[in-house]
Amino acid sequence: SVYSFADSFGEQVLARVDQGRYRADGYLMHIAIPAKQPPSTSMRYAYPNIWSDMVLLCTRNFLILAKESLESDKSSWVIPLSSIRRVEITSVQEHPLLEYWKVQIISQAVNYSTYSIICWTKELAKECCDFCNTASK
Repeated sequence: SVYSFADSFGEQVLARVDQGRYRADGYLMHIAIPAKQPPSTSMRYAYPNIWSDMVLLCTRNFLILAKESLESDKSSWVIPLSSIRRVEITSVQEHPLLEYWKVQIISQAVNYSTYSIICWTKELAKECCDFCNTASK
């Protein structure tokens, strides 16, 4: 078969995350979460963690949020699928120029922790929510 970057993209990101620690767990699926350009330089510095392209990955046992960047090999977070209790979407407006949707994953892994995914459209937030619910079943 012919190599396809799009088809193997999730596996490539998974191989980089935490130096390949989760690769043996088996890649199942991914969803790309594109960033958008900050409206100003001051916004980039005021909210530094929301301007990166991200990838949500699913293995047989884990849900992983990672930066898409080839320079980054650290995951933002890793959640055991068996610990996911609830997934919900909230709308956030921290600034008149900064409105987004936050997908929150409530996990009982560590005293009912909450993990977040920033999405710039409501449609993408719903897609991420559905992805998380499918992964955790």
